[in-house]
Amino acid sequence: MCKLISIHIPFTSETNKIIGKELLNIANGTIIVNTSRALVIDQIDLEKALNSKKVLFYGADVFWEEPPDFNNPSVSQFLNRENVVITPHMGWYSEESEKEVRRKAAEEIIRVIKGEKPIHWVNRIT
Repeated sequence: MCKLISIHIPFTSETNKIIGKELLNIANGTIIVNTSRALVIDQIDLEKALNSKKVLFYGADVFWEEPPDFNNPSVSQFLNRENVVITPHMGWYSEESEKEVRRKAAEEIIRVIKGEKPIHWVNRIT
C-alpha cells in the first residue's frame, strides 16, 4: 500500500525541518509532494529515505536553494534522480487561475479601501 504526504505549510522557525528522520524512518513506501517550502524537509534525511526506498518518490515545486546551483555535484545528483521531480514554483499556473488570482487580489484591495477586513488575510487570524 502506497501512502501520500502532500505538504502545504508555511516556512517558519517552528516548521523548519519539521519533516525529518523521525517521520521519514516510518514512511515505508510513501510519496511526498511538497508545494510549500523546501526547508520544511530535512534534505539529508529525505535523501536517505529515497535511497532506502522508504520514500518512493519526491515531487516538489520548491528547492532548498533557489535558484539551484546546477554546478554543485550534490544538487545535480539530487535533481537527476529517477524518483525525484522538481518543477518551477508555477505548477498552479493556467490562464484561468491567473485570471482568478488577479480577480481575488482586486476584490481584496476593494475591501480594504472600503474599510473592511480582507477575507484572505495571510498574516492574521480573522
